[in-house]
Amino acid sequence: ADTFSYTPVASGNYTVEVIFQGAETCVIESESYFFEFLNTPENSLSETVFFSNTISLDAQFVLNNTSNEALQCSIFDLSGKLIFSFRTDASQYVIPAHQWKNGIYIAQIIKGEGTAFVKLIR
Repeated sequence: ADTFSYTPVASGNYTVEVIFQGAETCVIESESYFFEFLNTPENSLSETVFFSNTISLDAQFVLNNTSNEALQCSIFDLSGKLIFSFRTDASQYVIPAHQWKNGIYIAQIIKGEGTAFVKLIR
């Protein structure tokens, strides 16, 4: 890259090289820095399994499963406590959230070899 800033697109070793040109050329290179992506890679799960709403509507969330394959969904609060869990192969599943406190929740959806995490807001 030859810009002022750079966002890595893959895990790997990166260095910075600065070139000053004038009467003499001076090249300065930084030490190598290993950058590693910590997020989970995107998968095709979101194409067939998705929430109609990630902000609760009428104190509920609707999970769509267009492939009608068996999946497991677990919903956690931000402290990691399991709030709700279910298995289904239905094309649509309504998750009641009437008794949940207002806040942010994380839904973990597992289908076959794929896993996805979705943020839900009540």
